[in-house]
Amino acid sequence: MKTENTLWTRLTERYLLVIRNEDNFAEKTSFSFTYAKMLVITTAVLAVLFLLSLFVSNFVLSRWLNPPSKEAQMKRRLIEMSVAVDSLQEALVARDEYLVRIQKTIEGDNKFLRSGSQDTAARQPEKEPVKPADLRTVNPVDAEFRSEFESESKAQAAAETGKVPTDLLLYAPLRGGLISDKFNPKNSHWGVDLVARKGEPVLSAANGTVILASWTQDGGNVIAVQHPNQLVSVYKHNASLLKKTGDFVKAGEAIATLGNSGELTSGPHLHFEMWYKGSPVNPEDFIAF
Repeated sequence: MKTENTLWTRLTERYLLVIRNEDNFAEKTSFSFTYAKMLVITTAVLAVLFLLSLFVSNFVLSRWLNPPSKEAQMKRRLIEMSVAVDSLQEALVARDEYLVRIQKTIEGDNKFLRSGSQDTAARQPEKEPVKPADLRTVNPVDAEFRSEFESESKAQAAAETGKVPTDLLLYAPLRGGLISDKFNPKNSHWGVDLVARKGEPVLSAANGTVILASWTQDGGNVIAVQHPNQLVSVYKHNASLLKKTGDFVKAGEAIATLGNSGELTSGPHLHFEMWYKGSPVNPEDFIAF
């Protein structure tokens, strides 16, 4: 009986692939297969190759050959850089405002000290909402007393709790200078007075950059140095200044000469101040004079 030759019989019909030696026709190996099995294997291999090519094209070649992908990466980097620049600008603006307050206070404008104290207090969160008093309806004497009390309290708190960074090497601004007037926030004396011979070199208390080197009516020849960690040292009543604004100075380097310039002086001496984060601190707490 002749078997019907259908597609299924063709696919399931078994074949034997024999591999022989060309010289002696000795059988080396043999494989049994059907067209159906070959079709399944071929389909699986093509599917795997297709998936591999899809992965390579989407995740590997697109990074090299796809311009939109590079453009998206550039946009992301530009956004990150823009955010970083904005943060730096805000930090620079805050630093400039801080330096302006220090310079104005050094020049004798104490309203900046009071306004700085009020700004700092305004930034601190209050436990309970308190309605601020309207200074326009308060007696001028009471308002002045309140402002002085706030500035003195802040200065005293800074002197008691302020911690100048201990990693800074602080030098005495005068060799052998004697203290004639101590730090006293109640009398708006924000530093110490050191007496020595006229012309003695005035030394920088630490490494830093000169942020002020000019003449003021009260302090005469004044020079101020910005040190790391928001520490500023101020030197008043100098006979002459040896550095200018923008100069970098080292700890113990001469920056001025002792003198008697300015109106608020009664003889050759150095008025030396230290400001930490915008508040005056007692130099005797950190320097052995």
